[in-house]
Amino acid sequence: MKHILFLLTAFVPLMGAAQGGGRIFIENFEIAPDSTVTVQVMLDNPEPTLGLQFKMTMPEGLTVDELELTKYSEKLKMNLADRLNGDTWIIAVYSMALDQYPPDTAAVLTMTVTASPEFEGGDIAIYRSQGSTEDFVTIKYDDTHTAVLRR
Repeated sequence: MKHILFLLTAFVPLMGAAQGGGRIFIENFEIAPDSTVTVQVMLDNPEPTLGLQFKMTMPEGLTVDELELTKYSEKLKMNLADRLNGDTWIIAVYSMALDQYPPDTAAVLTMTVTASPEFEGGDIAIYRSQGSTEDFVTIKYDDTHTAVLRR
């Protein structure tokens, strides 16, 4: 039953809120126009996290080609759900086995992006970020921005 409840709430905010103070982020990076790079999506969580979700928007001229779990996330039996809604990515990482990310700062996803020939740089915004405790209490995470510089 817990598995079904988490899946149903993966894209819906929960009523209670835990301590929080963590963040989901991507380090600033450079990319040349008309090229592709892979970057890490990091989780900085001060408390155990059963799953996480966030929204993400890309700067003009930068597209997401692929999102994948890292070996670390796979080892914890995490699953990935993502969809593009207009210009906003909605991303959730969750465990059907109720495994948790321990408190740490670690790469949980990799993201492959391609810059258009006209790419001039910009910011990736990660917002409405949250995790979930084992008891399905929402953990609020800080919004973050990543500077993507034209190489």
